[in-house]
Amino acid sequence: TTAPATASTASSSPPNRRATEIWSTRLQRELLALTSGPETSGDGSRDQPVGVLPPFVTVESHELDIGGGRCEVVFGVDVGESSLATPKKDDGAEGAAAAEGAEEEEEEQDETAAAEALASTPRITVTLDASLPRTSAGSLTAGPDSYPFLPPKCLLTSGAVYFPEGSDIADGDPLDVDLDWTPSLHLNDAATHVALRARESIRRNEPFHKAKPPPEGGVTIGGGDRIA
Repeated sequence: TTAPATASTASSSPPNRRATEIWSTRLQRELLALTSGPETSGDGSRDQPVGVLPPFVTVESHELDIGGGRCEVVFGVDVGESSLATPKKDDGAEGAAAAEGAEEEEEEQDETAAAEALASTPRITVTLDASLPRTSAGSLTAGPDSYPFLPPKCLLTSGAVYFPEGSDIADGDPLDVDLDWTPSLHLNDAATHVALRARESIRRNEPFHKAKPPPEGGVTIGGGDRIA
């Protein structure tokens, strides 16, 4: 009778306070940097890399619910000009892209045409999920098995149609954050890494693959794995 009582108490206990503070403070600082520009050091003399993104990656939206242990950031990634990346499932896409490219050249000085060209640039979106993991009983848990000690989970939100033939990726599929992760890395590092891999796949016409599913049971953690 003692063992079940102990398990029940453990599953309902609150997450480690210190680890939760690290999680919330870190993400508030990162989101501020991502949405307002890179941070500077105390004397204002040196930029910090927390909010730096390449020009082809932008923050589309973000959600942070500290009490609910939830944090998601959606990034948009421009994957190339229309003539370089076209939806693989659109039979007439190649001709349409060529025609569009010609029109853009003719109206290069026209601000309206330039805006339309920018809006039509092939684009994918990815979501980084740095939420606190939950046990199988549904309790939040913070510590070595959560961000920033592990990478955020990553999903392809939209744009699977732009990946070349042979890819097994679909909208909503998980993506690997294939970095030698340490707490010194940030959301912008994960977003840049995934964006570069996606652009390389599309531009080089190389198949892109989704992440392998995690094992069943236990606690879901940032990298997509689970622990008992």
